[in-house]
Amino acid sequence: MAKNWKEKYRGKTGSMIIDPFFSGDYLKEYSLKIGGKVLPSYVNDYVRFCSFLLDPNSPYVVIENNVLKRRELLVEELGYYGDFDYNFEVRLLLEVYRNNEWTLYCAEQTVFSEFIERVNAPIGKRTVGNVVFGRFISRRRLAVKG
Repeated sequence: MAKNWKEKYRGKTGSMIIDPFFSGDYLKEYSLKIGGKVLPSYVNDYVRFCSFLLDPNSPYVVIENNVLKRRELLVEELGYYGDFDYNFEVRLLLEVYRNNEWTLYCAEQTVFSEFIERVNAPIGKRTVGNVVFGRFISRRRLAVKG
């Protein structure tokens, strides 16, 4: 991972739930479970990436409030180029951050951006709209239950 983010954000992450400067095993320290999409050698980098991306107290939220643009910024700044496990990200929002409004905000941004991309795609590449809205509705139900 790129090193300049450490100097840039040292001292600005104290209110974050998952400490991005933690140097041990995130899965053991925070009792997290991650699926098989992320390679074991990238797990700590991915959890750090997710903490900056999804924590409402992240300094990156101040810089970019749009989740998708923040993801792009983080890929560039942190240098994380591994796979993404979106199920893990949803579990982080629901089980670790436990903020219904924030979870709903992140889910809506992601789903509506995906929907807009699909609507603007050439007709041969479009996916049925119900698939997108079905995901939105199930995410919304999960967020409201909390």
